[in-house]
Amino acid sequence: MKSPWQRILAISSFVMVSLALAIASTMLISPFVYRLSINGFHLQDISGIASEALMENYLVVLKFLFNPWVSSLKMPYFTSSPGGQQHFLEVKLLIYGIFLIGIFAGIYVIWTLYHCRNKRGNKAMQPHFMVAILLPLFILFMIFIAFDQVFYLFHEVFFRNDLWLFDPLTDPVITVLPQGFFMILFVIAILFYEGYILLFRRLMKVA
Repeated sequence: MKSPWQRILAISSFVMVSLALAIASTMLISPFVYRLSINGFHLQDISGIASEALMENYLVVLKFLFNPWVSSLKMPYFTSSPGGQQHFLEVKLLIYGIFLIGIFAGIYVIWTLYHCRNKRGNKAMQPHFMVAILLPLFILFMIFIAFDQVFYLFHEVFFRNDLWLFDPLTDPVITVLPQGFFMILFVIAILFYEGYILLFRRLMKVA
């Protein structure tokens, strides 16, 4: 790849596809993570709700977030305020936005892998791949030392309101979605992302 703009477009596409795949992969295994979290964070004791009921509730939330045909969230064991409903909808729209961009980026990734693989100019993409690899690792480091701040910044960037600050009285589901659970998902998503971006780097034979 001789053109700087072509390299930027390519690495942006690789990043978006890796991110979309990482989110999808993380959410696919999230029920297993949540089942472990029920015991690890003592969610049964906190909520007074049985483990299987908590799992059922989580799967309802997951279905709402990932099924385009489910237009409203009706949790079987928890009430939800209009603000809480709005936030879940915003999360769904964010996820689908990333998936949609990932699909279009995936078309360019396929074209790039088919036409540009093994070319000498690909070595010029090494710095771009290094940024795409190292920046998430820095975020991972920050998650381990200051997850509260990372979690807050994430919501400030992607949500232009404070609806994510659930009140346990009006949105009691927040009591069974502890911050530690989200931290685990963040870590898993970054690890998945790293795996996918390294795979693309290998397929491009940049190194």
